[in-house]
Amino acid sequence: MTQLLCVGDKVLWRGAFGTEGPRVAVVVSIELCDEPHGKYGRRVPEVEWDLRERLNVTLDNSHWAYGDQLEPFVGPVEFTATVGRWPEGGRDRVFDALAAWAYEDEGFSRGPVLVDFLGDGREKPIRATAYSTVRSIRRERAWATEAEGRLRKRVEAVGGDDVRLEVRYL
Repeated sequence: MTQLLCVGDKVLWRGAFGTEGPRVAVVVSIELCDEPHGKYGRRVPEVEWDLRERLNVTLDNSHWAYGDQLEPFVGPVEFTATVGRWPEGGRDRVFDALAAWAYEDEGFSRGPVLVDFLGDGREKPIRATAYSTVRSIRRERAWATEAEGRLRKRVEAVGGDDVRLEVRYL
């Protein structure tokens, strides 16, 4: 799926032509230039990230940047996974299935993404909160639907049922 940069998006911006550390900024305007690192271009409301070498972007922090000084910003994401029917004596197996879903199926590494599982699943839904500064968590609606299918498959394989996943971008 193509990733887009849009006016209004939060981005990670590295000032001083990319030599400074990343800071969060909001895109105010985007110009698509004919050449890489062009000064002027055609103003567009959105553009594919693949074209970022040809972008000149105005930010809400009173700075402008070339597109290759920017990276997508992925803020905290909260997952609420609910398992309606648990296998008899299978609490650990369900937690193992949830961990396998997060780390293997979704590709969350234990470094840049912290996943914290809370709740017992019977009286309180299991809540998993993931924080990331990398592109592993995508905002596309299709991803959440596909992720729920992968989670359901993992939990059903260990005897659980009635699985729901809610995703909320903070």
